[in-house]
Amino acid sequence: MLRMILLLSGSAFLTVFHTTSFLVALENDVSFDEARWGIFAFHLASGVFLVPMGLLADQVGRKRLFLFGVTVFVVGLTAEAVASDWKILIAAGIVSAIGNAAVIPSGVALLLMTVPAHRRSTAIGGYYSMYGVVFIVSAAILGGVDQVNRNWMIPIYILIGLVTIWWGQDELVESSGVVKQNDQDAYSNLSIHQEYTNEYVVSSSNVLMNQNLLLASCVGMAYLAGVGVSIFGLSKYFDDIWTDNLNAVRIAFVLASVVVGTLLLPYWAGKFADRKGHRVLMIVVVAYLLVFCLGSLLLTEGRDLPIVLWFGSVVLLISSRGIASAVIEGAAVQLLPIRRLAVGAAIFHFALFLGTVISTYTFIFVNWTTSGYLEEQRWLFGLGTVFAAGALAASWIGIRPSRRPASGEESIATID
Repeated sequence: MLRMILLLSGSAFLTVFHTTSFLVALENDVSFDEARWGIFAFHLASGVFLVPMGLLADQVGRKRLFLFGVTVFVVGLTAEAVASDWKILIAAGIVSAIGNAAVIPSGVALLLMTVPAHRRSTAIGGYYSMYGVVFIVSAAILGGVDQVNRNWMIPIYILIGLVTIWWGQDELVESSGVVKQNDQDAYSNLSIHQEYTNEYVVSSSNVLMNQNLLLASCVGMAYLAGVGVSIFGLSKYFDDIWTDNLNAVRIAFVLASVVVGTLLLPYWAGKFADRKGHRVLMIVVVAYLLVFCLGSLLLTEGRDLPIVLWFGSVVLLISSRGIASAVIEGAAVQLLPIRRLAVGAAIFHFALFLGTVISTYTFIFVNWTTSGYLEEQRWLFGLGTVFAAGALAASWIGIRPSRRPASGEESIATID
């Protein structure tokens, strides 16, 4: 699992570095307004292509599509960086999006193939912990590059892509979701535990699997929408927070939260979910969002951010990047059969994409229709409360089973 997570970090670096392509393009006579259309094209196309790429990965092979995605991603990023015209920038952004959409579901499926079914949330948690490392390292790289020349990012893209492709050729084993029932030999050459071949189909498996995937996707979409509008509401305070309200204690708190929350908590949250069940921890993180949004609605007025919400906002940002991601996605994939790993991951990430879209356009609508700062603030935190309540309702309905059974126990099939 660790080797696979390290391999996936290559594509994670490309995703984090994506925005720098547009910064490089700005130096090539592309205006800021034109560059924004390129960013919009990338995010829209990434969401649109997710599910088709997940279906394709399950049919033609996860390794093949993952390596294809990394290659296309690097080509698209390079084209974006050298673009001198907004039309070329948009076209290159769509190419990058196709690569990104291919990498996400195929990469998650390849990761899940390396662990037994009862450790899937642990693997997902490790995946998000890796993202925390990537963000910290990439911030250091970008800080150094900005002091020299952003054009240095182009060879960095290419180097990361080449290393990922070279390592993936040796590390990954080709697999697809086209598997016959009880086929003992289909995965004999993969580093997969015997658990995959001693679990059998039961009549209710499809219903339970689809219910879990649907509920977890709804929770993820509503949760991310709630976090998004809350962050937009908090953005009104960010200038004050980072200029007037920082002291040694708060700086230490932020640094410790970043280290613990983004590097350690996702893995341990996933491990807890595998052992004790997803539902309780999911309800906790969603309920915290609800309490935070409601508290922000009631306690803030104007530009005065209460100290409790200052610390609470840091906890929210950390939990949304770590604990929530690991537990909610872990619940979505816990019962997926091998043949649907990639498309299931794609469906969940498409729900997250919709959550981001909802929060973004909610903020735009509120910004257009409100007449003052205080009214906008109340609308954003009020809508965040509504989204959080929806996520809590979906969590409360229940994710079954409460935990993934260990090998040897009666369980839902992972091969059918």
